[in-house]
Amino acid sequence: MEPKEELTLNPRILDIALWVEKGERSYTIIREFSKRWQLSERTIKRYITIAKEVVKERIASGTTITDCVRKELIEEEARQMPCDDDIETLLWSIARGEAEIEKMVKTAEGLKPMKCTPDYHDRISALDKICKLRGVYILNKEDSKPKGPPIVVINVKNQEEKEAVLRIQEQGRLDLEDEKPV
Repeated sequence: MEPKEELTLNPRILDIALWVEKGERSYTIIREFSKRWQLSERTIKRYITIAKEVVKERIASGTTITDCVRKELIEEEARQMPCDDDIETLLWSIARGEAEIEKMVKTAEGLKPMKCTPDYHDRISALDKICKLRGVYILNKEDSKPKGPPIVVINVKNQEEKEAVLRIQEQGRLDLEDEKPV
């Protein structure tokens, strides 16, 4: 029987493989699992041999048991997580007052969940979260500071005024960074 087949048939080998992968010594594994499963030392040694081969194969292929378990958990979580579109749709339905939300209400028996329509604060909160999702708010103070000198628009009525503005600019008197507001 190949190690992979026995691993799927016997979850005990998977437990031992996890210990081997962590770097536990054989005598520690034998002592632990012979007590836990009430098996002979010879059986545990056979399991350790198979588990070591499984771990070697996984390390050679670049996937350890821990990585496989972690990958499965992450995939499961990803399947259960709503996407951004789902979240935004729910937030919009709350903002419009169409969704049914659950609030904790204090009663004589204690806190109980109660289904209700969103009130004014819930609707405003939903709109606030939509704006945050879309990046409407500036979260960093540094992002709100102007980058570079301010842009000045000077409306001129005729060619004479335009030439006067250009002369002032050439002379360096139209440098707004040096001027202080009055």
